[in-house]
Amino acid sequence: MRDVLPGLPEPVRASPLLTRALTHRSVSQEHYERLEFVGDAILGFLIAEHLYTHLPAADEGALSRTRAALVCKRTLATIAEEQGIVPCIRVAVPEIAYRASVRADVVESLLGCSYLVCGMDAARRLVDRVYAERLRDLSPHAQHKDPKTRLQDWAQRRKRPLPHYEVVCIHGPEHTPVFEVACRVDGLPAPTLGTGPSRREAEKAAARQALRLLRVDTT
Repeated sequence: MRDVLPGLPEPVRASPLLTRALTHRSVSQEHYERLEFVGDAILGFLIAEHLYTHLPAADEGALSRTRAALVCKRTLATIAEEQGIVPCIRVAVPEIAYRASVRADVVESLLGCSYLVCGMDAARRLVDRVYAERLRDLSPHAQHKDPKTRLQDWAQRRKRPLPHYEVVCIHGPEHTPVFEVACRVDGLPAPTLGTGPSRREAEKAAARQALRLLRVDTT
């Protein structure tokens, strides 16, 4: 349990709320959903505050689109993977933790937990840390396209072959399969891997990882 998010303040790690923040309703009635409710509100506020401060020329529409891309389930689910949160999620069936919605919810519940235990400054530091790469070099004109589309655009602009996707394996029960997809891109020495509850979501995850390795700004 103490391995989750090394940047969490010690009072949060010592709080019983941390266990609840990582517990899915399939395990206990003491689950994360109320903390997620708080975290969702705090995240929206902190991202809005950051955008207002750092994008002074952006109008309301641009700010809203950028915030929506930063706080969407897809982005939060990816953050859960990047921060090593997924293995710490307490679920009745392991496959549940691979659902993007569950991974995203737990990120918000951890933020809600941090806010309730240590206050807004601690929540702000947590957001600044896990969003550091995404908040860097923000552009108010970014369109936040689907990562597969952005990767294809990257290849076409450089007159390179289009990315190739291949399903590596499918595991888990039939009703909740987990797809693993490899993405081969001219410019990377090895394929990138992505997982998801569908082939499409796994391809997007693999494309997102390729964009990151290519140092193409991505949310």
